[in-house]
Amino acid sequence: VIQKLLRNSPLITTYDRILIASGFFVLEAGFKSVRYLVSAHFYCMRRWLLVYAIIEASGRQYRVEEGMTLFTERQNGKENGDEIVFDRVILVHDGQEATVGKPYVDGAKVVGKVVSHGRDKKVLVVKFGARKNFDRVNGHRQWFTEVSIDKIETGVK
Repeated sequence: VIQKLLRNSPLITTYDRILIASGFFVLEAGFKSVRYLVSAHFYCMRRWLLVYAIIEASGRQYRVEEGMTLFTERQNGKENGDEIVFDRVILVHDGQEATVGKPYVDGAKVVGKVVSHGRDKKVLVVKFGARKNFDRVNGHRQWFTEVSIDKIETGVK
């Protein structure tokens, strides 16, 4: 996996690629390559051992991990500091294996806390009629809710 990541990296020279392809350890290739190799290795290990879930909220799907901050559509009826439970869990990965629901995983849920509500950056909507002396510009700011993910319950015993 690491060789695959390093093969097309701009940090790796032709000499480094020859060493990788021939199976030599990359320590001979220089500091940049070693640093990149180690960081790529830890990134891959983190992705394999991580507990994460894919949830559905407000008609959209989000990939969440414990401790991360999630920006969703505005959750009406929730105040700052309230606990929010997402029970529409499509997939749960517990670090060893993935459980896929049909359509949702039984007993799995993601628990979080509402941090804040706010509005996103302004998006301009432009209507323009060529050669008709017509143009209209409207602005729109979408409401969002910031949620801190506290824990992921897999529901698998």
